[in-house]
Amino acid sequence: MKYAITVAVSIIPESLMSVLTLTIGLGVRQMAKANAIIRKLTALETLGSLTDICSDKTGTLTEGKMFVNKLMLPGGHSYSITRIEDVPEQQEAPQISLDKDIELIVEEPPNDLYQEKPARESRSSITGTLLTFGGFEVKHLPSGVRMLIHVAALCNTSSVRFHQIGEHVSTGDPTEIALSVLTFTVDMSKGDLEQYMYPNMLKEFPFDSSIKRMTVIYDNNMDKDHYYVMTKGAVDRVLPLCNRYLQDHDPSGTRKGNHSSEQELNEDVLSQIRKDNDALAEQGMRVLCLTFKKIPRESYDQDVTRDQVENDLVFLGLAGIQDPPRAGVADAVKTCHNAGIKVRMVTGDHPSTARAIAKQIGIIPEGELQDGMVMKATDFDALTEQQLSEMKELPVVIARCSPQTKVKLVDALHARKFGDKRVVVMTGDGVNDAPAISRSDVGVAMGKAGSDVTKESSDIVLADDNFVTIVRAVRKGRRIGDNIRKFLTFLLCGNAAQALILVVPVLAGLHMPMNPIQVLWLNIVISAAFAIALGVEPASKNIMNLKKRRVKEPTFSFETIFDIFIYGAIMACIVLLVYFCMTIMWLQRDVTITQSTCATTLAFVTLAHSYNCRNARKSMFKNHPWRSYALHVAVIFAIATQCMTLYIPWVNYQIFHQTGLAEEWGFVGSGFVIFIVTVEVYKFIKRWFIKLVGRRVMNKYYDWRRSRSKASNPEDQNVPEELTNVHVIN
Repeated sequence: MKYAITVAVSIIPESLMSVLTLTIGLGVRQMAKANAIIRKLTALETLGSLTDICSDKTGTLTEGKMFVNKLMLPGGHSYSITRIEDVPEQQEAPQISLDKDIELIVEEPPNDLYQEKPARESRSSITGTLLTFGGFEVKHLPSGVRMLIHVAALCNTSSVRFHQIGEHVSTGDPTEIALSVLTFTVDMSKGDLEQYMYPNMLKEFPFDSSIKRMTVIYDNNMDKDHYYVMTKGAVDRVLPLCNRYLQDHDPSGTRKGNHSSEQELNEDVLSQIRKDNDALAEQGMRVLCLTFKKIPRESYDQDVTRDQVENDLVFLGLAGIQDPPRAGVADAVKTCHNAGIKVRMVTGDHPSTARAIAKQIGIIPEGELQDGMVMKATDFDALTEQQLSEMKELPVVIARCSPQTKVKLVDALHARKFGDKRVVVMTGDGVNDAPAISRSDVGVAMGKAGSDVTKESSDIVLADDNFVTIVRAVRKGRRIGDNIRKFLTFLLCGNAAQALILVVPVLAGLHMPMNPIQVLWLNIVISAAFAIALGVEPASKNIMNLKKRRVKEPTFSFETIFDIFIYGAIMACIVLLVYFCMTIMWLQRDVTITQSTCATTLAFVTLAHSYNCRNARKSMFKNHPWRSYALHVAVIFAIATQCMTLYIPWVNYQIFHQTGLAEEWGFVGSGFVIFIVTVEVYKFIKRWFIKLVGRRVMNKYYDWRRSRSKASNPEDQNVPEELTNVHVIN
């Protein structure tokens, strides 16, 4: 019975669950500190195996702090939002410049809203910006620009409040916030307009992601005959609804008064508008089209539908909104490429805008733009499953993306194979993104801009909405996966060794080398301390380097299983050698001293094995052992507690049934040295075998796997060489 209990204790890794739970818990805590909040623990394991990250652009790859940089009106007239210090010296400079205030005089209408104001009293001064035309300050706001500002302010649901120069507190969509800041620049905020000129909003058709536009209808107390319909949205969705444009005859704003008229929108003007749109988009700007029209008051119906009002619009101009890439995103994308992770951008922006940003941050490497890398969502949605499977590579940028497009992209990636299925991350913030996030392997929601529905559907929530945080989480996920593999190998080697140590002597008719308490002590205290230390090991320098590791390495690979048996056998042979020397060569030795020596020898061999498990192939002396501070603490703890069980009176004999060692320490030291030498020789042979023999064997194996998948997945025909040599792990 005593023997059966001892064997059972030796086989079962008692500390495994506690160590695993502690390692994952610490990993979750570290990720939370890095702004990645883990909602589902399964995401930790999956993060280390990612192959694709599908990310939104706005607020994730870019800062999300948008500002209107350009206004393009019909006729190619361009207005810039410029800081005062950027205005040419020959221009008559504003009197107030110490605080980088602005001086913008607005055309004077018949109410106080547009009265000229001293810059110190103007709320626009705190925006720290200036409206310029041709590099010179606009002294009087042209009527075309004024109407465009009206639309930007009123067709808007955001809220902005300035508290110091150039800084504001805001709520709402970043695009609309940028427009609101523009209206503050010219002292035409939504509050002012509603107070003095547009007292009532009669109808609102909110922004719809499927049609990408928004419309409001306002009462204008300066026009008793008409209501004003104001529409803004994506250029390709709003411009086709226009049949006229507002021509400004004094674009420089040199004269007061109304100098504009409505003209028919002919093909020449349309062509110029499209060129302006492309020019802004190619600079990485998000471009909005702003329009309006008047409808007779007597014909207005409260039950009017969207289709009835969104037609025959008057084109006012384009607003180019700059949203610069986040700091560190380009480096993070490069890290993903090195790690074998494909970064894909899914955005609602214009294809040219998306392409420009993708080039800036490295999603599209310089000089590698090819057909099909950038695709509009309408074109992607029109592809059949057969067409998707025949594509050499799925697009890395999808513009004008809808929530349904995201779902289709995830399904298309899962349908393609690289060994096993693609492991996909999908990010999102809106309610409509929830299906795609749920369908992906790891759904990532935005903590700041994300809706509650999206967060509930996600596996990870980003507290800072930053793409860099995703890459940090991948790195930590790989580190956790590697560390779990390390301590699993360590613990299972110990259990295999203990089973052999206990079974072989009994089969030979001898007494047990260790008693149940000693085995339990080694498993729960000594081994657990080393396993915890391995669980918090720092990441290796090549953890994000694909050429040095597998894309999706299983926890129990053939190499890992083989190592467990080899190391377990080596540990068992050393302890059994000590045991047989003490029982056969010195028969007069007491059983207690023999068991004490065997248990202490196994404890010190386990100590050496903990350093050995830090890397599957490198020598324990070449793998920066001094970096493992937690392991050093575990060594001190293990030696101290093991000696306490040997030398503290009553504890040693009454609890552990062992006694202190004297000359027996020679056996312990010899076993420690023999283990180190043996495993170093084994690792040297393994490295030699893999270098000379394993490469050819593994390449043939992967060639065979690729040949099997060619018919069903043409993309695997172009797998780069470094992905086929996945067995090379340093």
